[in-house]
Amino acid sequence: MHTIMLLNSNPDLDNDDIVMSEEFEAYADAKSAYENFDLLPQGMQSEIRTAKIQGYELWMELDSDKGYECKCISKETAEGARRRLREDEEWRREQAMEAGMAFGCQGYNDFMGY
Repeated sequence: MHTIMLLNSNPDLDNDDIVMSEEFEAYADAKSAYENFDLLPQGMQSEIRTAKIQGYELWMELDSDKGYECKCISKETAEGARRRLREDEEWRREQAMEAGMAFGCQGYNDFMGY
């Protein structure tokens, strides 16, 4: 199998933050899709457009027994960084609320570091 993956950071950093992936039977199909975004599945095309519009970092990786390639599709912009920080904080608060529902005020406070 030949796999194309979209990641939120450089895969050479040994992160495992895969957004989505698609497998191809033929290497030629995978290589063509890697080089021409219009040949990717709709979901991947949408993710690429969103990354470029919202300004967040996105990498594409082609992993195959016939070779490995990686390229940055979208660099994080200042607005994208602010959005990511805001979303990270919203997610942290959501997790704290869930801890609070499970373990009461102490669970919320512990999660928030109070």
